[in-house]
Amino acid sequence: PPWLEWPTASAAAALFPYGMSSPAGRRDNWQGAILLKEISAWSQDDDDNSLKLVTELETAIWRQACLVWIVLPIFAFLASVVLPFTRAKCGAGVSLCAGIPVLLLVAHHVWAESRAWHCCKGLLAPPEWTVMRQLGALRQRQFSVALGIMESVDLYTDLIFPFVARVCDFELTHNWRISWAAVPIVGSFVSESVHYVRFWGLALFFCVLNIASSGILGLREIQKEEEVRKAEWGHHAPGVMPRVSAEVFYAWARSATTAMMPSVTFLCEAMADQRKWIFDKTKDSAACTNSRLNLALGKIDETRQRSYEITDFELEEKVAFSREVYFARMLIIKVFLGNVLSMWLQSSFLALTFNQANSLMREQVIVSMTISGITLLVRCYRISGQLGTVGKVVSGLIFFFLVWTAAKVYFAYKCADHIWNITTGCVSLPKEAITT
Repeated sequence: PPWLEWPTASAAAALFPYGMSSPAGRRDNWQGAILLKEISAWSQDDDDNSLKLVTELETAIWRQACLVWIVLPIFAFLASVVLPFTRAKCGAGVSLCAGIPVLLLVAHHVWAESRAWHCCKGLLAPPEWTVMRQLGALRQRQFSVALGIMESVDLYTDLIFPFVARVCDFELTHNWRISWAAVPIVGSFVSESVHYVRFWGLALFFCVLNIASSGILGLREIQKEEEVRKAEWGHHAPGVMPRVSAEVFYAWARSATTAMMPSVTFLCEAMADQRKWIFDKTKDSAACTNSRLNLALGKIDETRQRSYEITDFELEEKVAFSREVYFARMLIIKVFLGNVLSMWLQSSFLALTFNQANSLMREQVIVSMTISGITLLVRCYRISGQLGTVGKVVSGLIFFFLVWTAAKVYFAYKCADHIWNITTGCVSLPKEAITT
């Protein structure tokens, strides 16, 4: 298997102590020959199975990613604009029948996640299973599957949202301009800009930005990372499973994030953290021990001492950099662009259409914002600790938008005209601007 490098020469010497040239050796070592043949066949079969698992893992992720970022937007457009029985209506939103694509997506998500999870788990050695169990990576699966389903549902509601806003555009944009005009300094400029951009146009821009940054670029990266992996593994003999490096596991984690499979993402991240430790055969353990003593005595600094460690220091640095880039991109693209902006705009939509919307439409908007809030809190909790100060600063900004959004929803039920600004408080609309 990929986690066991069988020392062929030593094994042969142990199995054939008398040699193979003498009659006694040929007579007494026939059992050793059979055993070595069985070991070689078992190792080859295991390599073939591991390569099949890699192919199935990447196929399951790719299909789910295409379904999420290509097929689902098409369904959202058809359900919101084209199909008459699900078409968006001002005050009523979209019909519940528009949720049928979500049910199909959830069914495929469960199947694809199960396939990808077992393929990824099949690439681990039994000792690594124990480590993953102790780290809690296996225990998180049920929660992670539920989180992935919530992300898919949230994406679908975000895709439908611009078309719902479009059918309410006149009153919606007019009232939004009035609310911005009350904001000091930048209010007048934003109010004039909104007149040309329109509320639904900005919502559509955020939606397209999310699809382009998380979806289209993510799909391209899945293809690119698969090509890079095949190029790295190309110099190995056909049918031989090479060692899966930490960078490959991080690449699978990025791909699983694009496919909205948090369970596979968390497992690959945990395995990448374990695979970054590589034994360097060129280093001397005695020199490593002496370097630690010299560090304690102050003869050398920490940077020089690390160069004596018997692990591959350069590879660790490379993996650490890839790890920081991976988490930073997830926090900015996945969380901020994918969740925060749409959630903030939906809270404005709730306040501006409060008198027009029925209770079902308001509940749909609130559920969408709640799902976005849960997913971004989980992401921020996991990522902020991985990026140090930068991660905490970005997470603080995201948390500020979350509190701002929650306040707008709260005051939508408290203010007389349902509109609240962070700088001016409750906004009073002219009588002719209030629609009932």
